[in-house]
Amino acid sequence: MSITLPVIRGVSAAIYPFTQTISFSTLVTQNQNGKEQRSARRLGMVKFSIPYPVLTQAQKNTVRSAVDSALGAASTDITLAFGGTTYTHLSLDTDMFSGAENSTIQYDCPLSLSQSVRQDLSPGTSGTAFPTLANGAMCQLPYTQHKRFQTVAQAANGIKWTRSEFGGSLSGYPTGGLPGWTLDERRLSDADLATRLAHFIANAGKFKAFTFTDEDGTAYTKTHYAMDEMVINYAGPNDAAVRIELEATA
Repeated sequence: MSITLPVIRGVSAAIYPFTQTISFSTLVTQNQNGKEQRSARRLGMVKFSIPYPVLTQAQKNTVRSAVDSALGAASTDITLAFGGTTYTHLSLDTDMFSGAENSTIQYDCPLSLSQSVRQDLSPGTSGTAFPTLANGAMCQLPYTQHKRFQTVAQAANGIKWTRSEFGGSLSGYPTGGLPGWTLDERRLSDADLATRLAHFIANAGKFKAFTFTDEDGTAYTKTHYAMDEMVINYAGPNDAAVRIELEATA
């Protein structure tokens, strides 16, 4: 029998603020010339960290009852409804329930849950270009662009010899450094966040390649996520933060 986390306020069990993590596991094998082989070791699984802050005594007891029904971390069939999706096969990460009374009959009851069995998230098509925001922008400011080179260095008697492998005119090697981008986005709308999340899931984290067009209008057709986990911090409706790392590959 599945256990559903209680709705405390509004229509969602995961009241604000809370954190959601989507995680994949990708094996990346890189050769000396920068060429790669990637394989998916498992598909996406979901974690939640829910502070459940400032609850009344009755609300605290409702959360505690759900933990009682789950027998702590024993149940692997907890469900949580959020954002139009019901997440299934969740399990508490600890056997300990904690309800801290910080002021008179106001409680914090933090819960941490992870999926024990993945569910079909499949919100998009893999390989599609990295999405722009609803206003047409590539991303929010500020963001960071970086570039990776590969140098062989030898030293003897205080003298250093170097040879560039990326951009060094070697056959089969990249003709220049491999660019990457770090996007730190804040106060994302629910719609923009859904677009970001769908693209990450559709490409199975680091597994699939897609096209990313940078601020200069250059399209990099072999771009991957440089991360297998996407952590979303929800502060409130239309107020989420996420850090995205991208890398162009050879």
